[in-house]
Amino acid sequence: MRIERRSMALEVKARIIKNTLFLLAGNLVEQMISFLLVIAISRFLGNTGLGEYSFIFSLTWIVVILMNPGLDYLLLKEISRDEAKTDSYASNMFFIKLFLGGVALIVSLLMIFLLPKSPSVRLSIGIASASFFISGLAGVFFQIIQARECMGINAVIKIIERLWALGMGLYLLLEGYSLPWVVFALMVSGLIRDGLYYFFSRSLVRLKYRLDLPVCRFLLKESSPFFFSIIFIQIYFRADTVMLSLMKGDQVTGWYSAAYKFIEVLRFIPFLLVTAILPPISKAFKGNPELVKDIFLRTFRYLLSAALPLCLFIFVAASQIILFF
Repeated sequence: MRIERRSMALEVKARIIKNTLFLLAGNLVEQMISFLLVIAISRFLGNTGLGEYSFIFSLTWIVVILMNPGLDYLLLKEISRDEAKTDSYASNMFFIKLFLGGVALIVSLLMIFLLPKSPSVRLSIGIASASFFISGLAGVFFQIIQARECMGINAVIKIIERLWALGMGLYLLLEGYSLPWVVFALMVSGLIRDGLYYFFSRSLVRLKYRLDLPVCRFLLKESSPFFFSIIFIQIYFRADTVMLSLMKGDQVTGWYSAAYKFIEVLRFIPFLLVTAILPPISKAFKGNPELVKDIFLRTFRYLLSAALPLCLFIFVAASQIILFF
């Protein structure tokens, strides 16, 4: 029994390392391309343009979070543990997201008329809201791929999406197009990504186009802890940009966003490792608690070992880093 458990632990460890490397490669390229796009926006549209860009997506994140009350994390956890639930859970989550997303989209569009912003910013918020609505629905297919630990597919899809976004964004900026066109290019890149998620998940799930009310109630109830966690996280990371834009204007927001982008890039490092360990932890939760404890403790030590020197370096070299970029 002990040999079998040790063998299982080694297998899980190898799988986590492989998945983490795939996630690291995909997200590293994704974040670097996103960072280059932000630099290009600041160069071509100035501080004000960057401030408007940051305000648009920060506001849209806060509003569109209404369509995802923790369902994505719950889906990842549940179908990692029991693949037989995939079709039922995914189908009902899709319909829940469709309803909540419609409500969130209406709220977002109503807010456009209440904001003291220019017509181009209002138009950009509308485009970004529609993009997030579609991406929210596609999140079902993304989580299914994650649950089956097909991290390589996700990495490739992210790289393709970001390369399209960077290419189209740079072309539009070089040609002198305004911010709404750049946001529209990002929406198109999102559609490409979501289409690929659907394509690669077709063999993993078969959606049933009918609602199961008991299942919907269960999903909403079980996802509530994730929902409140997501709300507080998004308020913490997004509300400051929205408040700053409304109180001090878009130029100051642009300065703030230029520095804050580094934090967003670094924030994905622990997210990658946690994403990689969630499926195996979920699978081992009932049958092998010792393995769960071992994975958790190792992950905590790795994250702490990486965080302390990285934070110290960024704190000391912050001025030089900003000036360099």
